[in-house]
Amino acid sequence: MNRDGASDARVNFVPIVQSSGTGKSRTDQVARRVFTIPFNIRESNDMSSFPPADPHVNNFILPQTSETSFGIYSRYLLFFYTLFECVALHIRDLNDCGTPQEFAYAFYNSLRDTVKDGSSKREHLFKTVTDKTNSGLARARKSKFLVEDTNLSCERLIQAICKKSGVKWDSPDPDPIYTRPGRLLIYFDEAHTLTKYSPIQDGKQSYTAY
Repeated sequence: MNRDGASDARVNFVPIVQSSGTGKSRTDQVARRVFTIPFNIRESNDMSSFPPADPHVNNFILPQTSETSFGIYSRYLLFFYTLFECVALHIRDLNDCGTPQEFAYAFYNSLRDTVKDGSSKREHLFKTVTDKTNSGLARARKSKFLVEDTNLSCERLIQAICKKSGVKWDSPDPDPIYTRPGRLLIYFDEAHTLTKYSPIQDGKQSYTAY
């Protein structure tokens, strides 16, 4: 990703295509070494499979009936903006660490902890994100600055991760690109679910939600 990605720190991505039972949980293993926000959007919300599905995210991220491309685009942008803000608040309570790997593992474990109602902090965090996103959606769709705000929110989170990890904030446009270490990884397990849904654009089916 660092070698072949674009210069913008927020546009590097890679699909991982594997059959069931052949190691998709390796992304879960990566999360122990690289700061990772994990999602599983398995459509059935089957909690017996691994990694477990995230029902709040699943219910939120799948397109609604007759939803337009603009509507889902705005909703996803606000979702990521809110996600970055909420994760930044979450990590304030974590201890500082000496290396990025140590802090990534601390965050990984923190999501597995439980809260008073018995749910995991991961579930609690994602419910907070989707609730806040839904409450601000009408206002966000009128904003001209949603893309910029989301990008800045991402940068603030990466800065906070670097500070907690005991490293300097990396320049967003280093040269050469492949020397920049990844500070934040977001993965969507079972992402093929999104290919089944196509939002509406100009009265016709558009690209899929994926």
